[in-house]
Amino acid sequence: MAESYIEKKKTVKGAVITTRYRIDEDFKPSKIGDICSEFIENWCVANNQVDWLVSEVNITEYKTKKKQPDGSVVEETVKCDNYPFVNLRADFVNKFFPSILVGNATKGEETFKQKINRLYKK
Repeated sequence: MAESYIEKKKTVKGAVITTRYRIDEDFKPSKIGDICSEFIENWCVANNQVDWLVSEVNITEYKTKKKQPDGSVVEETVKCDNYPFVNLRADFVNKFFPSILVGNATKGEETFKQKINRLYKK
């Protein structure tokens, strides 16, 4: 399929910012910011993942972690009518493009933890 693009505009501090997204299902994103809702839809349709997408957009509650004033972290359940797009995009990347997550080593590449343990663990 030919490359396909969409432009989205948003206003930040009075300035209009235009972002161009590639949305064809053949696109392989290199970072999470490359992914927009149209790409997720096109990719899921082309890769027979529509059932997954439908179940994701219809999530009515999800878990989130909140930091308390004392520094502890508490997990809370949030009820929602519309599952936030940032959560949907994160779920999409975790499931279908985990290699683009920050902190993930590419296949065969040593992780930071592995490197430190190899060099310094006794």
